[in-house]
Amino acid sequence: MKWTSPLRFILSVSAFLICYTCTNAQLNGGFTYQSGCNGSVTFTAVQQTYSTYTWNFGDNTTGTGPNVVHPYTQGTYTVTLTVQTTTDSGGSSVPIYVGEFIQQQITGPTDVCTGTNAAYLLTNPSAGLQYNWLVSGAGMSGNTHADNVQLSFNTAGAAVLSVIISNGAGCDSILKQNIAVHQTPKLIMPGQSNDSSQVQFVICQNTPVWYHVLTNTPGNITWSSGNGVMLSARGVDSMLFSFPSTGSTTIQAVETTPWGCTDTVIAMVKVSANPVVTATAGNACLGNENNFIA
Repeated sequence: MKWTSPLRFILSVSAFLICYTCTNAQLNGGFTYQSGCNGSVTFTAVQQTYSTYTWNFGDNTTGTGPNVVHPYTQGTYTVTLTVQTTTDSGGSSVPIYVGEFIQQQITGPTDVCTGTNAAYLLTNPSAGLQYNWLVSGAGMSGNTHADNVQLSFNTAGAAVLSVIISNGAGCDSILKQNIAVHQTPKLIMPGQSNDSSQVQFVICQNTPVWYHVLTNTPGNITWSSGNGVMLSARGVDSMLFSFPSTGSTTIQAVETTPWGCTDTVIAMVKVSANPVVTATAGNACLGNENNFIA
């Protein structure tokens, strides 16, 4: 029997263990990820030089490659990456949360009139999203953290409505709507002290009478009357009326601007019968005075 020294035996075992360790090294299977606000998640392997990368996305689907993008629906998933070379392998698992998608839009009028209110809402509202409304150039009422608000417009010009939407998972979106605030017309008919109040005119039956209105904003003016007859061109700030019947009636003027802003003025009209004059006189002599009685 050939004798082997103890030192040589120890060196042989050490070499075997070192070799075994080298061929079974644990590779770095770490990865990072970044969630998009549309449900997509981007995964990036920490080490980019391995032979193979196998992903298990936690939703019964898989993928390959050092960098991948995967779509999700809202929820929590455990993602696993396995990496390999010709001799070694490694991997890691990380739980991720995918928040609700932000896909809302603001709905509401973009052209409004002074003195009016309007509601603005979000499409596809969700209890899982947080809202914060902001406005300039208008008044706002209601809960500014709800999915809708009410605006009031008192000054002509431009208003801007914004809402910040968050899904609680790091995704924020800012929506903005520009609103043009147009001046509401103020119609005044001569003889009136206040806009849109009523005034009474007394005229004679079948006597043509001009009516006029004053306005602060260009627009189309529409006239109407209970039993009057319009005798002049439509759409302007003056109208010639005649009233064939006695009694009380009204005339009305409505101005409408190109943006739909309106104002109305109404006048009461009392139509009186034309007087009938008859004269009587006795016989008279030439050169003498005579009395006539009406």
